[in-house]
Amino acid sequence: MKLVSVVVPCYNAFMYLEKCIEHLLIQTIGLENIEIILVDDASTDGGATLGIIMQYEQKYPENIIAVSLEENVRQGGARNVGVSYANGQYLIFCDADDWRWSICTGRQWSMMLTWWNFGLEISRITEWRLIR
Repeated sequence: MKLVSVVVPCYNAFMYLEKCIEHLLIQTIGLENIEIILVDDASTDGGATLGIIMQYEQKYPENIIAVSLEENVRQGGARNVGVSYANGQYLIFCDADDWRWSICTGRQWSMMLTWWNFGLEISRITEWRLIR
C-alpha cells in the first residue's frame, strides 16, 4: 500500500499534463510512497490526453493508474471515480494544470499527521473566513 494517492482529473489537458505528472514524480516524499491516479474524463482532443496518460502508466506501472471514462462526468465526477481506485493511506487531489513543488506532498502529509496528533479533524471545518 502506498502512503499517498494523488487523484488527477484530466479533460483535454494534453498541453500541460506532462508537466503536472513530472512534478508529481519528483516529490521528496519518494516515488515509492506515491500512487498517481490519472482519470481521463472523456477528453475530446483526439486521444492526446489519454495518450499521455497511457504513456506514463506504461513507464511507471507501480505508481500510475490510468482510468479512461467513456462519458464526461466533469471534474467532481472524475475525482470520485479516481477515489474508487485509490489504495493509499492518504488522499490528495491535484488538477491537471497544477505543478506541485517537489516538497509539497511531503509537507501536506507531515502537516496532516501533526494535526491528527493534536486531535483536529479537518473534515469538521465548516467555515472559512478572510482575515485582513
